[in-house]
Amino acid sequence: MKISVITPVYNRADCITDCMESVTNATRGNIEIEHVICDDGSTDNTVDIVKKYALTHPHVILQQLARNSGPNAARNKAIQAAGGEWLLVLDSDDRFTPDAFLTCEKVMTEHPGYKHYMFNCDFSAGANLKYGDTHEFTFDDFLYGRVQSDFNHMFLRSTALSLPFDNNVRVHEGIFYLRFYQLAGTMLYSHQVTVLCDRSRDDHASFYCRKTSDRALADDILAKQLYISFFENELNATDPGRAILSDRLRHIYTNATLLGRYREAADSLAKIKSLNLPRPSRYATLCNKLHIGRPAWSILKAGIKLRWKYRTLRGHRGL
Repeated sequence: MKISVITPVYNRADCITDCMESVTNATRGNIEIEHVICDDGSTDNTVDIVKKYALTHPHVILQQLARNSGPNAARNKAIQAAGGEWLLVLDSDDRFTPDAFLTCEKVMTEHPGYKHYMFNCDFSAGANLKYGDTHEFTFDDFLYGRVQSDFNHMFLRSTALSLPFDNNVRVHEGIFYLRFYQLAGTMLYSHQVTVLCDRSRDDHASFYCRKTSDRALADDILAKQLYISFFENELNATDPGRAILSDRLRHIYTNATLLGRYREAADSLAKIKSLNLPRPSRYATLCNKLHIGRPAWSILKAGIKLRWKYRTLRGHRGL
């Protein structure tokens, strides 16, 4: 069996070697490994480090994007270049455990027939203890929010090729994994930890979702629009699903208003009305009617930045 490890990378000269070494040093068993790294237009010497490492480690394959386009675009390019039947995604600031591949092989041998396997990241293992040693998840578990956790994913390359990540969205990969779950039907979870994550970095990808910039807010709108386009029929069929659909549409209305995209907000409101869902908040409606979304967003954005700065300082001081 051949597994392609997929790593998007951007300006990670300080840690990409540790990432590559974790793949090189992990015991392989009967699994053939290739490590496809796609550089997302780095401006530091990340590319030089990967090229030098690849000279003595032929399982490392470097792909490059001409300009910074976001991790989803880098994932897609790496997946297109991959040669393995199965894919494992490893972020550039994370590392595999020494027995990660042996774990994958053992779980797949003991539980064959699934199109998607999930393993623990070190930071999420405790929260996932309730699922036992192994557990079968369904698409509905994730669609309706019954399961909300982080996992290390292994899935078929054919799945990712048929349902690619959207290059226009930065981060928000969860909505695309939802499509993988829908195609797979059921997923096999193992409690084994396969990835060690560094979540202390200031440039951690999840920090981008804090919505402290216009681009992050715009990406949030697009991600929610894609989510609705993918799953509206399923969500609209149940009361819990309609609550989720309502929440997403109201967020689009509010965020579009804050960016001054009033026509887009109006489209979202029309959708809310057509589905007979709860209306947006009075605050968002007032900002929309008075066309003061941009000034309101400037104030809100400053407050969000201050809140996260306070939390970061508090965390560094151990308060």
